[in-house]
Amino acid sequence: RADHTVDFAGRKVFGGGENNIAVFRIDPDSGNLEPIQHADTQSFHVRTFACDPSGRLLVAASIKALAVRRGDDVEVTPAALS
Repeated sequence: RADHTVDFAGRKVFGGGENNIAVFRIDPDSGNLEPIQHADTQSFHVRTFACDPSGRLLVAASIKALAVRRGDDVEVTPAALS
């Protein structure tokens, strides 16, 4: 949950880091976990997620809006469902 900020043009903006959900597969023979994907949430401070019973859909909920630098501009990424 990367949500630290740095100063840019007098505003606090996202300072970098990862905000993704790691997806793993369980090896049926050994029981070991194998990472298969890191899904970007396109949001900040994800606090919860839920999986559809089919295993084909995951919804993640973030709780924090955050300003993000885009070149010389600043945009706000809202809290959202991803």
